[in-house]
Amino acid sequence: MKHLFFIVVLCSAIFGQSATATGASKTMNPAISANGLFIGRYFEPALPAYNGFILQEMEFQFSSVVDPYFQADITMALHPPHSHDDEDEHETHGMTVDIEEGFLKTFFMPRGFGFRFGKFLLPFGKHNPLHTHMYPFTHAPSSVMNIFGEHAAADVGGELSYSLPLPWYSEVIFTATDGNYEHLFDAGSSDLAFGSRFSNLFDISESATVELGGSYLQGPHGEHGEIEEEHHEEMAQFFGADLTFKWRDVRKSYGKALIWQNEFLTDAEGEKDGFYSILQFKFARRFWISGGWSSVFDSGVNEYKTQLAFVPSEFSFVRLESVYTDDDQWKFFVQTNFTIGSHPAHKY
Repeated sequence: MKHLFFIVVLCSAIFGQSATATGASKTMNPAISANGLFIGRYFEPALPAYNGFILQEMEFQFSSVVDPYFQADITMALHPPHSHDDEDEHETHGMTVDIEEGFLKTFFMPRGFGFRFGKFLLPFGKHNPLHTHMYPFTHAPSSVMNIFGEHAAADVGGELSYSLPLPWYSEVIFTATDGNYEHLFDAGSSDLAFGSRFSNLFDISESATVELGGSYLQGPHGEHGEIEEEHHEEMAQFFGADLTFKWRDVRKSYGKALIWQNEFLTDAEGEKDGFYSILQFKFARRFWISGGWSSVFDSGVNEYKTQLAFVPSEFSFVRLESVYTDDDQWKFFVQTNFTIGSHPAHKY
């Protein structure tokens, strides 16, 4: 509870500053938003310690122009402790606070270039850069969690992006980070991690687009010997390819829409690889229906998801979801989400 108290006091202080009648300009106050994600869950066969209702995540985001050269974004999240062990996952208690992202991004770079420095979600594929409340389903696909863990991979470092001068939207991103994300890398190493992403977005009609992307990531991995022994270290390498199709009926303000997202992920050794495909269809003004399949190739386990979502606006939703895996495990979820305050727009 002390973490929640800290966040409440911090937000109250900032909101209070913006409301005081001191005559000082409020134009430099950051845009502040809060996002609440709650979930109810039931497993069959039952896991009594895991079934029930929990706060999945409470996210606080601060965004502001710093000066004519920089913009700053900070995202803090309050959530139950993440675990990469399925058995331990059911025994975790309490809450923890993470700085999910906190970075500066530039305004003054030459045309086509962009730069940000700080802690950010690694731009690998389509799913990893998403915050939890932006996930297509209540949890990440099993193929994504097999590599990145229960939570999206974030690291501290720098990112350089460049929009290529092509007839379609094309962007290349390069990252150099601390290599301290333990689920991917050897956090005790002094070596850096490097990554890149190349994405291309094509308009195939007035209503539809296709995005093709490729991602690469490498960082320190392996055993470290004693100081007096010769130091041997291998590099962990990860590859990804993704394809996304989006369609929307532009003839109506609240017309039908369709999203089909696919992603393949693997490591250099082929020991952790998998694929997922997600299809989402907006069949009415406030309702979406979704289906998803994810496979972890090394374990041979497939995961099948279905979902019905009531989305009255971009500030809230209620989702009912079922998940079935090949090991005859059923999972049922009900998830609610709300956003208050000035929340930045999500990426396309």
